[in-house]
Amino acid sequence: MEDNKFQDRFNYIFNKIIKAAIIFIFLLILILNKVLTKEIFLIFKPLLIAFAIAYLLDSAVRFFVNKFSLSRNLSITIVVLLILLIVILIGAIGIPALVTSSRELLKDMPENINVQFNLLNKSLAKIDNRYLIEINNYINESIVKILSTIASASSSILEMIVVNAFRITSSLFNVVVSFVIAIYMLIDKNDLKARIKRIVYAFFNEDRADYIVKIGNLSNEIFSSFFIGKLIDSFIIGMLCWVMLMFMNVAYSPIIAFIIGVTNMIPYFGPMIGVVPATLIVLLQSPILAVWVLISIIILQQFDGLVLGPYILGDSIGVGAFWIIVGVTVGGIMFGLVGMLIGVPLLVLLKNIIEEMVATYLDKKGLLEMEVENLRIPDINKESFLKKIRTPRKKKNK
Repeated sequence: MEDNKFQDRFNYIFNKIIKAAIIFIFLLILILNKVLTKEIFLIFKPLLIAFAIAYLLDSAVRFFVNKFSLSRNLSITIVVLLILLIVILIGAIGIPALVTSSRELLKDMPENINVQFNLLNKSLAKIDNRYLIEINNYINESIVKILSTIASASSSILEMIVVNAFRITSSLFNVVVSFVIAIYMLIDKNDLKARIKRIVYAFFNEDRADYIVKIGNLSNEIFSSFFIGKLIDSFIIGMLCWVMLMFMNVAYSPIIAFIIGVTNMIPYFGPMIGVVPATLIVLLQSPILAVWVLISIIILQQFDGLVLGPYILGDSIGVGAFWIIVGVTVGGIMFGLVGMLIGVPLLVLLKNIIEEMVATYLDKKGLLEMEVENLRIPDINKESFLKKIRTPRKKKNK
């Protein structure tokens, strides 16, 4: 009897240590991004990129397997061919349009700034006000400095591209190598999963191994649904923005749509970040048009937030705005741009782990339903929430 109590107590404490260790590992990964040397990171970079590619493509592979009952190898072949087709289309249509738009923007920017501020000078000249004149003189002096900076920067961009051509080619080569590795990862997915699972169950008892596998499955569910959904959502928003801007006859529409689509990947802050440079770019063309573009982008973002985003993402986020802000902010501080992208799904995972720990303690005290009615629980009711967080207990053989 005493041995059983000791074993139960040991398992209980060990489970808590495992949960705390998982949280610690995630935080350690974020810290190591600042600590690890560049050389060590470069060694594993192709494998990390390959894993990211394989992870994103696996959802598409499973779609063909489940939807059309195709073999996994055939599904992988179809997905790879589709990706190559998309890359060719982007290379033939998207990249030239983006490069042309960027080149025109850099070339026209000094002249557009001059035109807009000449109009401002004429308007201010009609107003006899000493303070406005001083402000105008200060703005003119600042514009001269800005224009000289833009001119020097524009002339150095080509030089920078030529100097770094080898580095760009090397990066493309690394991406191709990582893509090839990702294909083999997809082919050997079941073998890799089986080996990892065997290692887990070899070094941990069944209860602890079950918990580790459960956390792994939960992580996969959260991250895959979030990133796949966000990629699809941001691509659609970027294309809709491009069509909308071309319909409004806005110059540099490809680069503006690209900015809106890329920044849309960042939850909550992304739309606010993207609308600022987009509006400033159009402002160089026409202040009135910039106002209409600003209004149109805000309407498009509202459509994304209220209709398209929830339809595609569903409940993959499952946290309120406050926690999204915390995830993006802390992730950005710890991990830069990558942290802003992974901060929210990582926070959702930690929230689920902590939520289960709290539910375990409350359930033992008979307080599992405490304050549930006041919790912000998106898209699920009280009963399904309790069922979700209640950890099933295994019956022990007497």
